[in-house]
Amino acid sequence: MKNSGVGHRRRGRTRLGFTLLEMTIVLFLIGITAAIAIPKLSQSAEQGKSRACATDQEALRAALESYHAAHGSYPNGTDAQAIIAALQNDGAIGEVACPSGGQWEISLQYGSGQTGAAGENPLDDTATVRCTVHGELYGTQIHPDANGE
Repeated sequence: MKNSGVGHRRRGRTRLGFTLLEMTIVLFLIGITAAIAIPKLSQSAEQGKSRACATDQEALRAALESYHAAHGSYPNGTDAQAIIAALQNDGAIGEVACPSGGQWEISLQYGSGQTGAAGENPLDDTATVRCTVHGELYGTQIHPDANGE
């Protein structure tokens, strides 16, 4: 009986390329992977910026503490940029900036309850460092040791 060829494939012929179904499945898997990965990457980038800002806030806090210990009071100034400039001029800190573009807010509170004036008891002096984007990640209250040094 002779084969008419209906319903039979020719043997030895290799298939070139991919079918539409295979391509659709691959694109679907790539889309799902991207949908999961992209938000995680952007979240990681924001966490990194927040951590960098926290590090700079801690550096500002430490510089304020160092300045206070050396001079008995905080630097003069009512705005953050003037205070940071005084710390930089004193060599207490280098360049600090929020990587998200936030501005620094520094609140100096003296033991007298006044801002911008040295209090009678430097143990009661406090400083708060805050970023306009990330908020207050660190606050500090200056407390020399029991000998007042």
